[in-house]
Amino acid sequence: MSRIYEDKAFVDKLDRYLEEHKDQIVEDLKDLVRHKSVRQAPTENCMFGDDTYKCLLFGRELAQKRGFAAELYDGNKYVLADWGEGDRTIGFFSHLDVVPEGDGWMCDPYDPIEYKGLIVGRGTQDNKQAAVEGLYTMMALRDLEVPFHSKIRLFMGGSEESGMEDAKSFAANQPKPDFSIISDAGFPLTQCETHSASFFGRCGTPFQQIADFSGGLARNVVPDNAQVTVKADDALEAELRKLAEGNSRFTFTREGELLTVHAKGESAHANRPEGSLSAFWLLADLLSKAEGLCDSDRKTMAFVAHILGDYYAEALGFAQADDIGNTLHCISGMAHTEEGKLVLEFNSRTTSVADPEQIQAAIEKTFAPAGWTMENFGFRLGYRIPDDDKRLQLCLEMYQKLTGDTEHLPYGTGGGTYVRPLGSDAMVFGGNFPDETYPELPAGQGTAHQTNEAIRITNLLRAIKIYVLTMIELDKLLHE
Repeated sequence: MSRIYEDKAFVDKLDRYLEEHKDQIVEDLKDLVRHKSVRQAPTENCMFGDDTYKCLLFGRELAQKRGFAAELYDGNKYVLADWGEGDRTIGFFSHLDVVPEGDGWMCDPYDPIEYKGLIVGRGTQDNKQAAVEGLYTMMALRDLEVPFHSKIRLFMGGSEESGMEDAKSFAANQPKPDFSIISDAGFPLTQCETHSASFFGRCGTPFQQIADFSGGLARNVVPDNAQVTVKADDALEAELRKLAEGNSRFTFTREGELLTVHAKGESAHANRPEGSLSAFWLLADLLSKAEGLCDSDRKTMAFVAHILGDYYAEALGFAQADDIGNTLHCISGMAHTEEGKLVLEFNSRTTSVADPEQIQAAIEKTFAPAGWTMENFGFRLGYRIPDDDKRLQLCLEMYQKLTGDTEHLPYGTGGGTYVRPLGSDAMVFGGNFPDETYPELPAGQGTAHQTNEAIRITNLLRAIKIYVLTMIELDKLLHE
């Protein structure tokens, strides 16, 4: 049986359609980004806060504006937009919520700009692009009058970054699609999401000279900003400034006896922290070397610098890799001082063979001699799609034929997506492209959760093309 990518006339027509709609596609994504959607305290409108609620409302209005039936569901947790009348349903899952923006942006993160072929703004890549991709996939199929025997259901969620209550509610209350695409990682596709763990580390010894140590935006983001406030005399201040001399990552402010040291690191998602630099580690390493700081606080800072000195849990005692190329990662994304004691929040993307009891035992073995305790340990199971799954094979074929890329294969990841609450009839397929870099931006910027998060416009259009053609083949597969 021939594939749709072999129909040159149709592929050319699709290319023309996307080029004709390029400006509209870009503006729709920019309009979504303009709606800040970081989770806040619950309101009567939405348990994720009014900002997210307003963004969901706009997502519904945008789908309706483009000609689709769309409504909010389950206490305004998510939007569903539908196209088609078939007896099978293909889900397309996106989320409109974002992580906090941080600082250092070239623009207002919620007033996106076009810059050297990029759209720059919080959520352009994670994950408002997917809502636009799903919307224009349905539009292209409709406007090009493609014979289609399934219904497509576009999901726009409100809490993927903070608990996935949206998808859990969908799974509990809505008919299950026959197959679902989640566009929230990278092409070609995610075959495995590893297990993951989270926990708090609490220092048992109160600070003596340190008045506060805090920072971070989210547990699953390497912190690029942190600050420590110290009761410091002139000698200690002079020593700390000397230790930081020549390092522009540190800034100092003084108010009376309180000296605040601010550290600027490099952020990254907990799933891929390589190349990042923890602001917590920067501060802990600096203070651990200050002989003018009391021994107790120096000891605490030295321990923090030690356990945050790698992203693979080597210092924490549970480093691991598995047989399909997954390496365990562990970061601390948030810190605060509670009753004078330091508390660090950790997020670990483990492997497909990780054992929660072994991880807990390793952490306790590392923490106990230093007078630390572990709290709130949580472990989340992952999944692995079999090699012979026909949908996996089809999606891989479509990606390879449409891009010519046969080097990149299905992969495992420590990321957590909607596949977990949706189950075995869902798959992460795209929407970013392998090895994508952003030389137009400063190093350490441009990707999901980073400063100046961006998407390349050509790749946005390329992803929609892949989804349109893949939907056509999935429709056939579901009706064999």
